[in-house]
Amino acid sequence: MNHETNTLDGRSSPNTPTPETAQVCLNGHLITARAVSQPESRRERCPHCNEVTISECLACNAAIPGWQPGAAVYGARKAYRVPNFCANCNQSHPWLLRTLRDVSRTYRKLPLTLEENAVLKADLLHLVIETQRSILAARRTRETVEGLDPARWEHLRWLLRERLCDTARLVWEPA
Repeated sequence: MNHETNTLDGRSSPNTPTPETAQVCLNGHLITARAVSQPESRRERCPHCNEVTISECLACNAAIPGWQPGAAVYGARKAYRVPNFCANCNQSHPWLLRTLRDVSRTYRKLPLTLEENAVLKADLLHLVIETQRSILAARRTRETVEGLDPARWEHLRWLLRERLCDTARLVWEPA
C-alpha cells in the first residue's frame, strides 16, 4: 500500500496511508475496496454474477473511492459501502440505475392505485439519497408494500439492501 502523502508544506509523509480505489461489477457487487494496494484481488468479471467490473466512473473516468484511511476506529472496521453516485461528477453508477429499474418493476406487480404507484415512485430517490424526505419515504414505502404483500416487501428489501441511504436503512431494519 502506498503510504506517501503530501504534507502542508508539499513534502511527503511516509506514514499516512492514501485513499484507495474500489472495483465493483455493473450490478454493484464489491470486488475489492483496495484495488490499488491489492491488485491480486481485482477481477475482470464478478464471481457472483459474471458481470464486467469497473473501478472508474463510466461518465467521467474518476476513480471509484475505495477504502479510506481512518475507516478503522479502535480496531473495529467501518463497513465499506459501494457508492451510488460518482464523487466527482455526481452521476449515478450503473448498479443504482439497475436497482431502480428492478424496484419499478416490482411496484408494477403490486395491486396499487395510480396515486399510490406515483407516490412510491416519487419516494424512490429519497430512499437512496439522504434528504429531508427520506424518513417519510421509507415509512410510507414500508407501510404500503408490507401491508399489501409481505413477500414482495422482502423482495424489495433485498433489491435495495445495498443502496439505501442511512435514514431509510434505519426505518427498514427489522426491530
